[in-house]
Amino acid sequence: DPTEKYLVTGQDRKLCLLSTTNGKVSRNWRTDGAGAIVKVEIDPAGLHVATSSADKLIRLYDMYTGEYIAKFGGHSEFVTSIKFTPDCRRIISVSGDGCIFVWALAGETTKAMLERLQENASTPRMPPSTSPAAIAAILRAVVPM
Repeated sequence: DPTEKYLVTGQDRKLCLLSTTNGKVSRNWRTDGAGAIVKVEIDPAGLHVATSSADKLIRLYDMYTGEYIAKFGGHSEFVTSIKFTPDCRRIISVSGDGCIFVWALAGETTKAMLERLQENASTPRMPPSTSPAAIAAILRAVVPM
């Protein structure tokens, strides 16, 4: 996560929040997915965890409570990579079907992330909006070459 206090792992339809200071499990929870977890991504503010799984779906959870928030579906093969945009407004997903999707997050989810980013910043500021060039840079990072 951005504070470098936690690490999230996913295995066997279960997420595990680990402390980076002592390596101990802080929390773990079962996902609602029918498929094995392929990727785990923490949002830029450190509030949410997105997972991709073999059942071709992306799921969003609260990182601290494990509460299931949302599910995104549309790929015809399993999702191989996911990434939050720096402005906290979207998730980009890449699949074995060769498609790249850009998913819009709900306004209240984005608002919570942006507020957390402002709280954590030494000088309060809004993150830059994601320009086409920034999205292209993210795609280069998530799409295997």
